[in-house]
Amino acid sequence: MVVLSSWGWAIRQPPDTVVSQGQPLTLNCSLSTTQITTMYWYKQAVGKDARLQLVLFSTEGSSANVEKPFEGHFQSSGTKNNVLSLSAERAQVQDSGIYYCAKQDHTLLADLCSGVTVTQKEKFIAIDNESKGNSNQRLYFGTGTKLTVLEDGFTITAPKVAIFPPSKQEIKEKKKATLVCLVTDFYPDHIKLVWRVNDVERKEGVRTDESIMDKTSKKYSLTSRLRISHQEFSNSKNRFQCFVEFYGNNTQRYDEVIHGAAGCSVSEESYLRSAMAGKSVYVLLIFKSALYGVFVMGLMLRNKKVQ
Repeated sequence: MVVLSSWGWAIRQPPDTVVSQGQPLTLNCSLSTTQITTMYWYKQAVGKDARLQLVLFSTEGSSANVEKPFEGHFQSSGTKNNVLSLSAERAQVQDSGIYYCAKQDHTLLADLCSGVTVTQKEKFIAIDNESKGNSNQRLYFGTGTKLTVLEDGFTITAPKVAIFPPSKQEIKEKKKATLVCLVTDFYPDHIKLVWRVNDVERKEGVRTDESIMDKTSKKYSLTSRLRISHQEFSNSKNRFQCFVEFYGNNTQRYDEVIHGAAGCSVSEESYLRSAMAGKSVYVLLIFKSALYGVFVMGLMLRNKKVQ
């Protein structure tokens, strides 16, 4: 994973990682710069609204400082050649989470702080900690590495992916069409889901729920929805894709597709065309009726003259 910055350097983190409980664990972060920098490893635990915790930090050429909650478990040899490692001899289930590597921007007067919340995943995140009197610290973060430590009895299971068309009732009453992508029976929770329309990623109208684990099966599932106009879905040339990436021992990709359904709704344009066609047919029928009436009347007058 790479995050490029406007300063000409990049933070490189490992991809999502899965290890079994008790196995050794190592995460390496590298920084492509010749400047002397301070590098950090942060952890965001599993769970909604979980806060970032500083795990360790180090300046180029110095040993690492490990925070007290992680002493005795995580180790690091410090920053060498702009590479900072984080390792554990035996991975524990509670190690699972998202790990962010960060670089301090030394152009700002700042000091160390922790206990912050990730509010946005941009090229940098400004971190404030008024309790320490440091309101100007700026750290540049990598995109994050999701770590899952497999519990005993858990196995990596690939997902099942299905896409469902919108309901006719929604199209008729709301003039909208909601497509649903259902991803089920996967473990661990290493899923990336993207909607594409005609091979172009679509973000507008997309809502993806958080993954939920079934306590019985120990498997995850999630639902994502794409809401579009009924006119867009009525075009049979449009191609809607639910693209899923799953990482277990390796990356697996799934691509479920559904096409627009012509005739599933009546657009204003097609309605007007139909109305005009109906009107033309009606006028034609009246005209034919009038001609027939004239023809019949002519026959009646002709019969009277003959008599």
